[in-house]
Amino acid sequence: MRSMQFLRVYILASSMSQIIAFAPSAPRTFSSTNIVSSSPIIHSTHRPTLQLQATIDKETKKTSSNRSEVSRMKFIVNQMKGNMQESEMRATAAENRVAMLQKQIRQLEQDKKEVDTKVDEEAMNKLKAEHEKKVSILEKTIAKLQSTFDVFKKDSKEEITSLKSVHEKELSEMNAKYQTLQDELQKAQEDMASAQKEMQELKEKIEALEQEMKEKIQNLTEEMEKKVQAVTEAKETEISNIKVDAENKRTVLLKENEELEVQLKTALDGSAQLKRDLAKAKLDLTNELLQFKEKTQKELDAVEKSLSTKESELETMTKRVQDLEEEKSSLRSLFRNQRKLVRERISKRLKRRRQ
Repeated sequence: MRSMQFLRVYILASSMSQIIAFAPSAPRTFSSTNIVSSSPIIHSTHRPTLQLQATIDKETKKTSSNRSEVSRMKFIVNQMKGNMQESEMRATAAENRVAMLQKQIRQLEQDKKEVDTKVDEEAMNKLKAEHEKKVSILEKTIAKLQSTFDVFKKDSKEEITSLKSVHEKELSEMNAKYQTLQDELQKAQEDMASAQKEMQELKEKIEALEQEMKEKIQNLTEEMEKKVQAVTEAKETEISNIKVDAENKRTVLLKENEELEVQLKTALDGSAQLKRDLAKAKLDLTNELLQFKEKTQKELDAVEKSLSTKESELETMTKRVQDLEEEKSSLRSLFRNQRKLVRERISKRLKRRRQ
């Protein structure tokens, strides 16, 4: 019987040590993290496309950073919930240990009654003295344990209340920050839509300018061709008229020369003076013919010079057309580069959002 009592006392002591092991640790403190709200997004639809795209990328990075901050705050809140659940579990375990200890005390008292009925008075007195001594020690231990449990329970409740208060405060702050981030994200999306609209308008303007340049070049080419055709036809007509006139004059001169030769042949029998007159007339006609040839040659040279000038003007106009074509090609290259750059940036931004 005494061995059984010692065994029960040992079990009670072991239970008491386990309860002490569940004593509350120092309260944990959690400081709320201050989230710096991002600056408002500068909304401007009249900036150049590249600057507007850079602004959109910058605000997208800020939004991503703010989302990471919100995720970190959610992790802290979940950790606080875990700590609160752990504290509640410790309090429940301590209550269960105390209930088990009280149950063992009641069992010990019942065993005491059984011993009182089975042993003699002397042994009973001795056993009673020992038992009362052990019970006194055990009661002191239980009182100390009960005091410790009350303190633990009070501290746990205060810690839970404090954690709940901090949790509610930080949850409210995070909701406000989250709403702010949602507003900024909405504004960034609106700015992005505005930028895309501006890029579409710029694209339409470039296409309209390209079409206008194409029409102007086509009209200028047609006008140049018409002018060249008109000048060429006029000069060809002028040259043809000059050739016809020269041929007519040559025919007339040949005819006159033949007539003079007939007259010369008829007047061969005349005097020497007539021969001299005829020779002089022939010489005059020859000089006139030479002068006419020189005059005709000068007119032909003038016509050729005029043609050369017109050809120079034609080359100048052709060069201008080539310059316009090169400018058109340069505008197309610039538009392709801008469109490629915009597509690359939009693709990068979409990849970052997916990540």
